[in-house]
Amino acid sequence: MSITCSKVPKTKIVEKAGYLGVNDFIYVQRSEKLKNLPLAEKWCMEPCFLPSFYENMAERIENFEVRPDDVWVVTYPKCGTTWTQEMVWQICNNLDYEGGKVALERRFPYLEVGCLLSRDIPMEDEISFLEKMPSPRFIKTHLPAHLLPPQIWTVKPKIVYVARNAKDTAISWYHHYVNFQHYSHSFSDFMEAFLDDKIDFSPYHSHIIDFWNLRREQNILFLTFEDMKHNHPKVIEETARFFGKTYTKQEIDKLADHLAFEKFSKNPAVNKEYILKAVEDICKVKMVDQNFRITRKGAVGSHKEEMSQELIDKFNKWTDSEMKRWNCDPELRKNTGCLWSRDNSNGRRDLVPRKKFLYSNLSSHIFHFICCYQKFQLLSLKLFMLLEIVKDTAISYYYHYSSLTIKQISLHITPTLSIFGIYIMKKISCFLLLRNMKHNYSKVIEETARFFGKTYTKQEIDKLGDHICPLRNSQEILL
Repeated sequence: MSITCSKVPKTKIVEKAGYLGVNDFIYVQRSEKLKNLPLAEKWCMEPCFLPSFYENMAERIENFEVRPDDVWVVTYPKCGTTWTQEMVWQICNNLDYEGGKVALERRFPYLEVGCLLSRDIPMEDEISFLEKMPSPRFIKTHLPAHLLPPQIWTVKPKIVYVARNAKDTAISWYHHYVNFQHYSHSFSDFMEAFLDDKIDFSPYHSHIIDFWNLRREQNILFLTFEDMKHNHPKVIEETARFFGKTYTKQEIDKLADHLAFEKFSKNPAVNKEYILKAVEDICKVKMVDQNFRITRKGAVGSHKEEMSQELIDKFNKWTDSEMKRWNCDPELRKNTGCLWSRDNSNGRRDLVPRKKFLYSNLSSHIFHFICCYQKFQLLSLKLFMLLEIVKDTAISYYYHYSSLTIKQISLHITPTLSIFGIYIMKKISCFLLLRNMKHNYSKVIEETARFFGKTYTKQEIDKLGDHICPLRNSQEILL
């Protein structure tokens, strides 16, 4: 077996990670990347922090037989797992709300749950249960990509991965630890352990980065908790399409209502209240918050209610460091708004208005092909082109390329003069020269407005010029 389990030395931080009946931990790691599997090249391969009980099931999970019609939901804990499970199960089962009254953990078993709780708590062998379960199976796991059963990468069942802002995740995980796992240490102790990757299923960042790098695989759907909160019907529709399902607007709205937090948190089939009560009774303990539910709050940005600014800054600095460490691609950096450290409104595709403004460096013959392919849109299409003197362009591009953080890319520059080929579409094109913009910006604004059928007063044009001109040399604008 290529999985290794090594004991985590007892340090003060590791002691702060312990909870009811769980005080010994191991690092679980794949000793080498899976052979003949190109996907494995994208894995971070970080050791995963888990209770020592996992060692007893590591080999069984490694040899777990995956079926092509399996459906997997994979997340770092407290990223909207239960919410996503119910959404996926309903979508794949033709919106069977009656069948959905069966406890979610029976419809959607948790692969490695047996390693997480006190040995005083009797638990069914979940792996055996899954092995006997009829197809199609729905399987939940928090394991990182490299620790999933290897067959998952060759059999290629459908996988839905969900990510969430790190700070909101940490807050939700803390309350789960305190009330479900009866964690007795302080809030600051937990956050210290979380930031040091000493909480179950950590490290957090590499867990998400692995699946971000796999997001273009046909059998993987990458979602975010924030997108689900912002526009759940849209995410439901996207998820249904991923599973080859089509539902009407009314059906999608009904499912969104079924999943609405106010109803969802009170649904006995998903809120696991009977499990919380059983843990209290068996272990003779009481939850700190008697109103606690597994689906606790379901909010975006709620960390601001409990984290000090100093702690928020620590999390942001931590995320920035991890992003640099893993040399994350520019698209991922842009999306850190909804995934990790920044304000959740940044980089959100679903906030783009219906009238789309697109930016492209494609050469004219490629762009012309795209336009012809979508010629039904040409009547409303406007092409706006900005040109610069070739020598100045080359110098500017040199310094831009020198500043890139990712150097393992090939530099492809279109033949500069070929861009003029788009002039044949001059009825829908507007050409501007950068030097003219610098020489007489007000005139260029007026010309551009006329191209778009807009008219503005001299005062409005001057105001726009004042707004834009200071930005022309700003390092905050990425070109």
